[in-house]
Amino acid sequence: MTERSWSALGRKIKADWGPEHERAVRATIGRRTARRRAVLNVTTGVAAAMGAIAMVALALFAFRSPPHPPAPPNFALETAASTPAPKAVETLTVTQLSPDTVLEPLPEWKGRGYALRAGGARFLVPHDAEHPFIVVASDVVIEDLGTMFTVQYLSPDRLRIAVEQGRVGVRTRDTDTDTEVTAGATMDVPASASNKKPTPTPALSSSWRPLAEHGHYLEAHQALRKAGPGAVREDAADLLMAADTARLSGHPAEAVPYLDRIVRSHGDDPRAPLAAFTLGRVLLDELGRPGDAIGAFARARARGGPLAEDALAREVEAASRAGSPARSHELALLYRQLYPNGRRAKAVSKFGGLD
Repeated sequence: MTERSWSALGRKIKADWGPEHERAVRATIGRRTARRRAVLNVTTGVAAAMGAIAMVALALFAFRSPPHPPAPPNFALETAASTPAPKAVETLTVTQLSPDTVLEPLPEWKGRGYALRAGGARFLVPHDAEHPFIVVASDVVIEDLGTMFTVQYLSPDRLRIAVEQGRVGVRTRDTDTDTEVTAGATMDVPASASNKKPTPTPALSSSWRPLAEHGHYLEAHQALRKAGPGAVREDAADLLMAADTARLSGHPAEAVPYLDRIVRSHGDDPRAPLAAFTLGRVLLDELGRPGDAIGAFARARARGGPLAEDALAREVEAASRAGSPARSHELALLYRQLYPNGRRAKAVSKFGGLD
């Protein structure tokens, strides 16, 4: 701005504008201009510094980042780590696998027992230790141990058990020993060729024994009740068959007297250890009497043979459930000594307090 312009502007603002007033105004404007430049310089410096920091960070990120972007995840391939753990089954679900499936409830098991006559079925079972769930297929019994499993006839004399989750116990009438099938495994077992539900005839309906021999335990139990206790002969084979008829038709308590008679009166019979072991299982698993089961398993173990290891393992469990930890621990140590690589070592360690 020229000197003339300053003077003209001053006279417009104030009539008595003079040189002294002009110098004061110029000084004020100069100070304000200097302050604005100082603020501008500071702002510019900060912006420059922030820009430098950003450039350094970007360079570091570029240095640390991979030269190529990572491939998108392949959701079609699931690893064991990404697969969620199986959830506990909460509701009993039974699914028939084919139109020809014949599946009948066992009335005395109150919804926790079925007879599979033909075809196949899938079972999702909430585990209940006090109320076992069983599937009877011909002369094979599958017992739930907290699981999801399938039972299917491959042929009239061949049965397949496939476990998807948890585990099941499988036993046949000939041996009555438990075989555990765990998640992801299958087991094929022979089954009785005479599996279809019989058409009652006078000969069959008048005797429980032929029905039991063919695995028709519901009908055999009804016939045995009609015939009365005298229909069972006093020999180990007949008593064992009567016990099977009672427990596999859903009446485990009725099996106890037959099994007890074998143990006490036919101790020299080769089937006595089997009867004692079965008695222990009924008392422990189905009747909730672990104190009584201890003695039954001890008798089965005392005879030696193929049942001895399982009998000792179940004796450890019975003592633990009966509230005798000292006895259970002592028996567990004996099991470890006799069977250092035993197939039931894990359960024995748990019930015997060896973990």
